[in-house]
Amino acid sequence: MQAAIPLDAGGNHFNPAPKVAAQWGISMNAMLQLVVLFIATVLAVGTAGFLHWLMLRAALQLMQPASQREHVLRSGVNLVPGTVELLRAYGANR
Repeated sequence: MQAAIPLDAGGNHFNPAPKVAAQWGISMNAMLQLVVLFIATVLAVGTAGFLHWLMLRAALQLMQPASQREHVLRSGVNLVPGTVELLRAYGANR
């Protein structure tokens, strides 16, 4: 007589390989999800940093005083008397 071979819940002969493979697949799936979460987080942090830098640069550009812009006086333009003196007194070269 042969010795009785134990059966698992599915009625198959006892073989631990499918259970080990299933557990390994579950752990691999969890590791894959963590890697995807890590990559998504790194991309989000990079994007947020870039947008923060871009908005800061735009805000600083908008906050520049008007006196830093060059005032161009074209020759031959008829100005009201005293305008040239006012531009010299309160212009960007002050």
